[in-house]
Amino acid sequence: KWFERAKGLEFDPERGERCTMCFDMRMEVTALYAKENGYPVFTTTNATSRWKDIDQVNQSGIKAAQRYPEVQYWVYDWQTQGMTDRKYQISATERFYKQEYCGCAYSLRDSNLWRKEQGMGPIKIGNELSYFEDPEADAEEESQEVVDAFFKTANENFTAKADRKVYAHRVRTADGGGDVNNW
Repeated sequence: KWFERAKGLEFDPERGERCTMCFDMRMEVTALYAKENGYPVFTTTNATSRWKDIDQVNQSGIKAAQRYPEVQYWVYDWQTQGMTDRKYQISATERFYKQEYCGCAYSLRDSNLWRKEQGMGPIKIGNELSYFEDPEADAEEESQEVVDAFFKTANENFTAKADRKVYAHRVRTADGGGDVNNW
């Protein structure tokens, strides 16, 4: 159902309406799971990432929790420098999987466009997984400067009109029409 809900938002920018839809959808399921399994509080790792708008993430969590009086969403500022440093230290020590995008096909597309402009290789997925290994290097990849540079570039270059032109040939249906995305 995610692609159904994302229809029309394929070229929405990061932190835009598509992200709100996605957070809402995931938080609805998480809040229900918390209720059904007796967890009084839930939160999300999306709130720890500087790539995500913490207010946008939290609003989706709060909205989802309001459906169930016995469940609350834990609002906390996970994006402080101290929390970010601790996150990378634990992630490297435990050698956690490093997913370099949120999981959205459209975010992957836009992130890889930006990475190409920066002279970086594409995000590794599938059999080429990456892991946290160096807390300082990993933290640098999510430094406020890097995140700010990404969104500055995105606001200047990743316009819906330009993206539609670049990716128009990738929209296909079984009969060759143009309503289903196959990135």
